[in-house]
Amino acid sequence: MNASLYLLRALEAGLSVADLDGISMGMVYDIMTESSYDEHGYVRWATQKDFDAF
Repeated sequence: MNASLYLLRALEAGLSVADLDGISMGMVYDIMTESSYDEHGYVRWATQKDFDAF
């Protein structure tokens, strides 16, 4: 990933250039990764019965 793409992805995630001064590149990568999961639809949530069976 080059610097231009890094800045573009950071801005798409809602981070400003000032925000980037206070966080590491790893944190930005984590934010990008987590934002990709936002669109994933989960079929169902685990219930207490599921946890008990585990």
